[in-house]
Amino acid sequence: MTRTAISAVYKLLIIVVTVGIPLLLYFGSGSTAGLLAAVLSFGVLASYALYADLLNRRN
Repeated sequence: MTRTAISAVYKLLIIVVTVGIPLLLYFGSGSTAGLLAAVLSFGVLASYALYADLLNRRN
């Protein structure tokens, strides 16, 4: 995949997860939804750290 395609997919994923986590917490049932939201939140935070490496950028 090209850098532009990776960037577009990443932005789309971040938007979906950012909207999905609050919906999951609001409409979810019990601890399973909370655990899934926590895992997704951690994934978003980890993706910020790995995004530069994904695009092979240099500081």
